[in-house]
Amino acid sequence: MPRHDRAVRDPGRSRRTDDRRLPGVRPALIRTFADEWVVGLTDLTPQVHRIADLVRAGRAAQAQRLLPPERPYRLPAAIARRLGAD
Repeated sequence: MPRHDRAVRDPGRSRRTDDRRLPGVRPALIRTFADEWVVGLTDLTPQVHRIADLVRAGRAAQAQRLLPPERPYRLPAAIARRLGAD
């Protein structure tokens, strides 16, 4: 029977014992995710560094204004009930 998990190397660690297992993630699902679900990637590193600098400087209100607006995700009622989020 084939295994349906993947070893994932943590780049912050170097020993083989630091591998993590991701159960149930098959190569076909990874391809679908990369090819169909991801519609764009944006590098926010400079903005995040600026926000962190402002927070460290005690200017949290100014940092807050640089954050994107939070958009609530509406769960379908059945899922919300199942998760206890209703």
